[in-house]
Amino acid sequence: MGFDEEVCSLLRKIPRGRVTTYKLIAEAMGSKAYRA
Repeated sequence: MGFDEEVCSLLRKIPRGRVTTYKLIAEAMGSKAYRA
């Protein structure tokens, strides 16, 4: 699975109306690249 597919898969799991940050998404993926 490519990076973009992994991001889309993770984003689909976030419930509608839930507020999150790029940092939390990156941490869930095991990445520290949220500031790029």
